[in-house]
Amino acid sequence: MLTVLRDAEAQDLIVRGGIANNEITLLPRGRDALEMMIASLFLYMAECAAIALQTCKATADRSAAALPPA
Repeated sequence: MLTVLRDAEAQDLIVRGGIANNEITLLPRGRDALEMMIASLFLYMAECAAIALQTCKATADRSAAALPPA
């Protein structure tokens, strides 16, 4: 974890401080990077949900087609 924090600090994403160097301030570049990561995750989850719904619909359609006529 310390390596990740040091790397983030080296890339001007965060600033560490405090008496024990245990405080972290998110810099504008870090905020932008975090915002893009979260947006990407939401897009990925939305795509997964769309695929799951398509799969459920296709399964339901096949099940309905297999039923004998009423």
